[in-house]
Amino acid sequence: MRRRMILLALSASAMILAGVPATAAADARVLPPEARPYGQGSAEWAAEWWQWALAQPASTNPIVDETGAQCANDQSGPVWFLAGAFSEGIERECAIPAGRALFFPIINVVTCAFPSDPPEQQTEEYLRGLVNPIAESAEGLTLTIDAAAVANVKQRFYTESALFGMTLGPDNLFGLPDGQVIDPCADAGYYVMLPPLPRGEHTIEFSGSFPGFFSLSVSYELTVG
Repeated sequence: MRRRMILLALSASAMILAGVPATAAADARVLPPEARPYGQGSAEWAAEWWQWALAQPASTNPIVDETGAQCANDQSGPVWFLAGAFSEGIERECAIPAGRALFFPIINVVTCAFPSDPPEQQTEEYLRGLVNPIAESAEGLTLTIDAAAVANVKQRFYTESALFGMTLGPDNLFGLPDGQVIDPCADAGYYVMLPPLPRGEHTIEFSGSFPGFFSLSVSYELTVG
């Protein structure tokens, strides 16, 4: 029986500017989906987010980390990734260097083909037929930054990743053999890019669900700088 992998994740962010209404202030901190920060659009950043997440060993993977102790794993460059979770009530603490943008999915879904799959099941059309309906079914998407809500998350931040592939390492999240190739992979979800936050303490909270799969809620207490 051909194996097919679908992995779900959740993550989020936003923030307040003094002197303006909370919702407007939070929205002002989120880059529009059509932006191309640091030379890439959301589709390319989403592919990189998955490659980062799937490269982490299961034993120290930021997605299954319940405290935030692993949030700095393999982070480099001007953009840091925030991980999601597979359950509700996750509370993490994380130190972020000053000057780093944050990129993360509020909720997302990915599927990957194996080299042994039939050619017709390795096409982008086939893979998107698996993930897009799940992504579009998302409910209850919320995102707050420093207690300010970002409006219309589902309507504004839908993203389909660029196709990507990779070779899995040992102790990977899928429990597959070291060296297993997954290619191509396709993702759909709701992604946010935040410009660097000011130095100090910030709280990011998000929640959502894919009906029939899972629900989750995550809170990040961030110390910037």
